[in-house]
Amino acid sequence: ADLTAAQQYAIGRNDRPRQPNQVVFLFTLNRTIREDAPPTSPPVVGQSLPITQTLVVRGPQGYDFEEDCTVLIEVADVFGAPALWPPELGLTTWTPETGAVTMCDGVGNIATITIVGFVGLVPGKRYAFRIDIRSNPVTTPWRNYWAIEFYGQKHYDDLGNIIGKRHAEASEPFLGFEQWTFSDVLVVPQTTERSSNNPSAANGGMIVNPVTTLFTTYNAVPADGGVLRLQAPRQIRWLPEDQAGAYVAAGGGGPCIAEVLEQPAEL
Repeated sequence: ADLTAAQQYAIGRNDRPRQPNQVVFLFTLNRTIREDAPPTSPPVVGQSLPITQTLVVRGPQGYDFEEDCTVLIEVADVFGAPALWPPELGLTTWTPETGAVTMCDGVGNIATITIVGFVGLVPGKRYAFRIDIRSNPVTTPWRNYWAIEFYGQKHYDDLGNIIGKRHAEASEPFLGFEQWTFSDVLVVPQTTERSSNNPSAANGGMIVNPVTTLFTTYNAVPADGGVLRLQAPRQIRWLPEDQAGAYVAAGGGGPCIAEVLEQPAEL
């Protein structure tokens, strides 16, 4: 679901890579049947015995649900607060008769949710729920699509044997959200010459190589700035221009020289 800034803040939405997250889903069933009655009975929703229904949420590769995931269905919880419940979406509130979430089993990018109630989910009504994610992917998945599946209760005869077909339906794959990652990343070195690691050579045999890194941020950076962290392969060292010899001799680090320009005219 598309959330307002207030809703995102209230539920703790966090789209940064490898971070835990909270996601809200909206869905509508096309049809249901009288779940635990034999298939020869009239297809009427609602009965005296509780029924069990299942929702399966399939995320893109890279998402990781909690093993014992948490699903929130109450008006006070789904969007973070009762005042943030969006009446304009025409959502149906979950009642005890609709059902309670009795289990959420997460395995990688798939979460299986068990719902038990006397009426069950009703076709034609729009429901909302919130689920927690243990970890976002490292970057936006190449195939960034989600899907929700619904499974009704199995039919049994008097001897406990499964009879008939279990009602099932699924959504069309729908587009997921972007991770807060850089795009248009390009690293441009001034030279590709190898270092010799000769201690008697200039700079201990290390080649000083100014590097230009181009990137586009996903979010705006505040005017008071932030922190930009660059991680290079382990063989590369950040080399202060005025302490080259001491740096190589000590094998350590120190302040490096860097400049950040917005939309540079040339490399």
